[in-house]
Amino acid sequence: MIKQLLGARVLVVPIEEPEWEKAGLVLPEISRATPRKGTIVLVGTGDKDKYGKPKPMGFSVGDKVLFARGSGQEIEQEDENGKVVKYLLIKDGEIAAKVKEG
Repeated sequence: MIKQLLGARVLVVPIEEPEWEKAGLVLPEISRATPRKGTIVLVGTGDKDKYGKPKPMGFSVGDKVLFARGSGQEIEQEDENGKVVKYLLIKDGEIAAKVKEG
């Protein structure tokens, strides 16, 4: 399991979109809603400013975010129970927005 990220990166668990539309039609992946949505599970150390001081990241663990399809790098890791979980390692600049729910 990844314990720490370096730089301005976040580890996201993508929220899978349904393959079926409410009307019962199968949607090919290319036509599903863009951008994708996910939940941040780990935040990197962030970049440094010109004086070497860390710049704060605009995200925290648990934030729901939107990002473009094809963003980041897919990683598969086993959790504590041995179940394989898919993650995306995304640079903070590739995240389009935070999603406020509720």
